Amino acid sequence: MKKSKGQMQWGAAGIRLGWRPDGGPIYRQLIEQVIASIATGKLMPGQRLPSSRELATTLGLSRTTTARALDQLIAEGYLTSEPRRGLFVASDLPPMSRGPAQRSSAARPRYEQEKTAPAEIIGFSSLPDYRQFPARAWAASLRRSWLRPSPSLLNGDASSGFWSLKTAIVDYLHQVRSVDCGASNIIITGGNRDALGLITHTLKQQQPEAHWWVESPGYPPVREALQHNVEHCHWLELDDQGLILPPSNDTAIVVATTCQHFPLGQPMSRARRQAWQKRLNAGNTWLIEDDYDNEFRYEGSPSVPLFQADHSGHTLLIGSFSKVMFKGLRLGFIVAPASLRARLQASQNALGNGASAAMQPALADFMRQGHFSRHLNRMRRHQRQQRDRMCELLKEYLQEWCEWRPPSGGMHVVVYLRPALATQQQSGKPLDQWLTDQLRKQAIKLDPLSRYYPLVQPSTQTILQGFVVGFTGGEESESRRTLTALRHQLIAWQQSSR
Repeated sequence: MKKSKGQMQWGAAGIRLGWRPDGGPIYRQLIEQVIASIATGKLMPGQRLPSSRELATTLGLSRTTTARALDQLIAEGYLTSEPRRGLFVASDLPPMSRGPAQRSSAARPRYEQEKTAPAEIIGFSSLPDYRQFPARAWAASLRRSWLRPSPSLLNGDASSGFWSLKTAIVDYLHQVRSVDCGASNIIITGGNRDALGLITHTLKQQQPEAHWWVESPGYPPVREALQHNVEHCHWLELDDQGLILPPSNDTAIVVATTCQHFPLGQPMSRARRQAWQKRLNAGNTWLIEDDYDNEFRYEGSPSVPLFQADHSGHTLLIGSFSKVMFKGLRLGFIVAPASLRARLQASQNALGNGASAAMQPALADFMRQGHFSRHLNRMRRHQRQQRDRMCELLKEYLQEWCEWRPPSGGMHVVVYLRPALATQQQSGKPLDQWLTDQLRKQAIKLDPLSRYYPLVQPSTQTILQGFVVGFTGGEESESRRTLTALRHQLIAWQQSSR
């Protein structure tokens, strides 16, 4: 195959050198080789370099590894990235001598001064696959939205969010989630945690004596945030119908993933949905409904949020764009009932607006141009393929010890330890957490299912053991390495426990 100009440049710079087993993580060796090539003049200031994808292909590395190395070189000033042009050796280079071994400690990158550098951590990922992101369309939206920026945006007048983005979200919720609301119901936030902080601040003032309820199992950051900010925090379990209702004698505020429970992925039955709607209509229960990744449905029709059927005005729907777009966007929304809008805006003014003002007009343009819906459709197809491939890998490596079902939606699959293992403990810990600890020593990260339960759980509740396995954002090679290591650890534990 004919080499590209970019490949020849990297070859001439000596970046094809073999990796040294004792040279530390591969991405750091790559950083060292690039700096050495700049120091010796093999790479010249202003020279255009290939993309991370081209470099990964040339060197036989993962895209994640090469992108991480290039990002570090950009941060340290050795390389520059110019929009729509590419990657270049910086014209104004940081101080360095002719060889990396002779550079003073002041000129060396921080990682060189560390005596023991941490190993590169691998594992499963439930982040979006950013290789599929339409970067050019997003760049065009950024440019268009800031050619003639809105005066209200520049003046900071859009306290609860950019109006054009609110109207785009209204259309999106109607088309994708079958939710009907108006732009005045939308409050733009910096994501789900920001939204939860605003709602907590508001409802604590309006319902100071209320008891707060969260799911068990449930998302640990939500549980921890509420435990630190409210007096009475309790746990709601699940049965085969879905989330159980709290006792009816006290005012209750519930934070829940009603359409598709996180992390178990369990939907709520029709009878249980009707019971929740009846409770909300009674007027002494508030529901904060987290619609965390229900855009991604692979089989069947998605459940409609309870917000749509609640006529009492006691449900708040929260959502985020981090799973559809990218995590660093930090934009989300609250769909608030009319009775709470003013109070929520007052809380947002008091606590500060965590939503990025600069990104809001760009996202609005991206949605109006149709890029958002097309990207969402592409990602559904792509992630369904990723889900199916992950299930094949699980069958290849873990069938003897684990069981699972392909999820009908979302970005992860729950892998349960089989009954013979699910009640086991090792060194005073649930087996899934002990296995996680052992793999962490090999720089492999796992997400044990038992950590999603509170430390002091209801006495009647059985803690399920297993792993929450993301299938959307990682490399297959990393998934295979992780599954191989887990398989070996299970074999070793099985042999030692006989």
